[in-house]
Amino acid sequence: LQADEDGRAREGGQAFTIQHWALRVVRDCVDNWLERDDMMSQFHDKVYGIRDCQADVTNKLNMPMPFQYFHLMTFMLVFTLLLWAYSLACMDTYFAVISCFLILLIFIGFRELCTSLANPFGTDDVDFPINLWLCELVWRVG
Repeated sequence: LQADEDGRAREGGQAFTIQHWALRVVRDCVDNWLERDDMMSQFHDKVYGIRDCQADVTNKLNMPMPFQYFHLMTFMLVFTLLLWAYSLACMDTYFAVISCFLILLIFIGFRELCTSLANPFGTDDVDFPINLWLCELVWRVG
């Protein structure tokens, strides 16, 4: 590794370093690569298109639901539940207590479900076992 490649690889750009190596290999294998600018530019476009897709995936994984959005949704949920509780408390029946409990249970359950599904590929107990699935897939294909 050269000095700039070593720094880039340590910062998490291993795939980017490998793509640069691929571009160098193609450049070294093509005779008169300066005269074949059309072919080299097409290859560069393909490699950088792959890099853009990788960057999109990385950016989406590193930026889950914004913190402010989470608090706004929590506030809206609490406000809605307070309105339900007030309207049910004004009723003169015991069925209002049971229905209020069920409504609270369902809404809080949906909130917990949405929080768990916000990142289904993490390391929590309820997340998908992606590594196990990929190992099983490789074993079955190979």
